[in-house]
Amino acid sequence: MKFRAVLQTIALSVPVVIASGLLLSGCSASSPGLSLVETEQYDAAIPLLRKEAAAGSIESKIGLATALSATGESDEAEVLLTSVVELDPRRAEAWFRLGLIREEREDWSAAIEAYGHFTEVTPFSKLRSEMKSRIAELERRESTAWAENVVMREHSVDGLPPSPGTVTVFALEDERCPSLNGLGDAVASQLSRDLEAIGGFTLLERRRIDAILREVSLAEGGRVDDATAVRPARLLRSEAFVLGSISELGGDQIRVEMSWNRIDGTTPIVVAAEGASEQFWEVQKDLTVELLARLGRDVTPGEWALVSRSGCRNLRAFLAFGQGLEFEREARYAEARDAYVRAIEEDEEFVLARRAWERVATDPRTTKELARTYGDEEPGSREGDDLEWDVAGSGGMEFILPSTRISGPDGSGGSSDQVGDLLHDVLDDLIDDPVVVPDDGQLQPGVPGPPGPPR
Repeated sequence: MKFRAVLQTIALSVPVVIASGLLLSGCSASSPGLSLVETEQYDAAIPLLRKEAAAGSIESKIGLATALSATGESDEAEVLLTSVVELDPRRAEAWFRLGLIREEREDWSAAIEAYGHFTEVTPFSKLRSEMKSRIAELERRESTAWAENVVMREHSVDGLPPSPGTVTVFALEDERCPSLNGLGDAVASQLSRDLEAIGGFTLLERRRIDAILREVSLAEGGRVDDATAVRPARLLRSEAFVLGSISELGGDQIRVEMSWNRIDGTTPIVVAAEGASEQFWEVQKDLTVELLARLGRDVTPGEWALVSRSGCRNLRAFLAFGQGLEFEREARYAEARDAYVRAIEEDEEFVLARRAWERVATDPRTTKELARTYGDEEPGSREGDDLEWDVAGSGGMEFILPSTRISGPDGSGGSSDQVGDLLHDVLDDLIDDPVVVPDDGQLQPGVPGPPGPPR
């Protein structure tokens, strides 16, 4: 379903509740103290704002925190901002400035939490896309710090049991299919998503896997083999890990092999499938079903419905996505962006590629640069500015969207009745929602069935 077609049906198919007045612009000039903050006269603003804040003005508390943070008093600023969000969890600027303070002191997890709240309460913010990319960058930094700590304490990890049900899927080795560069990373990513959708497994996040591989100097091409995989899997406390390879057989045929390896060293479970390269989707799904069967895990019709609607069937898009994953692992973010854009151009409904593009969509600015431009970049929404709606009886919600300028992955903009990231998120939810399977086990129309018995 094309994006515009989805938009035409959202009003009838998705209950939408949007609170108005969620965004704050920069400090307004409603008081002498706030006026001084706007002109960056922080030392003069602080005593005035202390009096206003003591009287209970939330705006003055945020202004005071801004001034204190700019003059090096970030601890006091954080206390003030924390008190603001406790009173009013939808104060966007308070969450934003909390994130800046926590990022400056390299408290990555706390900064991610604050920025996450900011994006939740600002569905129309001009900063929303940039903040998503910023969160992804901080998650990478947090994972790097975590990996460094784990390796440093490796001797204490040796005696720890693996986490039950935890699985690490390493990128499949695809050097034997040079014309399909990127396929190994893409297949591994899709397999992880399928196993997670079926349930019963805890899949390690790719960023943590990559961080551990970098830390133990095994990230050459992001590949591991039977001899080198055990150590990172043990450090990740995985109960099992998946390795694999992809080979070209000639005549546009490929062979994909996967092995399920338990950390206790028991005999691996090995599965393989062959098919035309253009049928990579069917080959991967065949292997997933066979692997689960060998593990004694039958796939129900409902679970297959989840798996069968997941992924991309366009080979060029899938390869570009895999190449983007490789570039991202190597911190070559500009090249990763280009690769993800190629994937989206090939298949505009490729959700994994679009979300990957969001992770690397912008190069993060410094916290000072971001703080300085906040007031200019926030639209300062007021009630009624962004969305008008009319509840028509019990038949759902009909809403009228203003003409809005938006930019897509290719950097182009245009007049549209889309409301940027908010409706992109709605589309993601529509695509990712589980398929409801009737009691008779039949899949809904339009949902592809299993690719046939495992080979």
